[in-house]
Amino acid sequence: MYKFKRIVPSRLQTANLKITEILKIIDRTNLNQDLFYDVKLILNELVVNGIKHGNELDSDKNVHFEVNITEDKITISVIDEGKGIIHNCSDCNPVDLITSGRGLYIVDKLTEELIIKHNKVVAVIPKG
Repeated sequence: MYKFKRIVPSRLQTANLKITEILKIIDRTNLNQDLFYDVKLILNELVVNGIKHGNELDSDKNVHFEVNITEDKITISVIDEGKGIIHNCSDCNPVDLITSGRGLYIVDKLTEELIIKHNKVVAVIPKG
């Protein structure tokens, strides 16, 4: 099992550096390329959403993210310091997602389970 945790201030450039750092380590765990790409996309979408929409780009607030890799799944958890959201992906129509919601819609389609509770989002990706 692998577990990676990071805390980043709500600055996109800093977040990109931390995400890249984690992805370099994750790449050494020998995930297949399709799964690695999904992890990269999901992690990026969730952290950027936390910064932009959760923390509203307030650099005094942080985004906490964690990636857990087990034998059968990958779990990505992201917590921002914002007010939280109420979002139900099953109610979303991708045609209507012109200004917001596209990232969570994509993440939902790439995961086995997507849990959204206030300011915490957890994505579960099967490895098999």
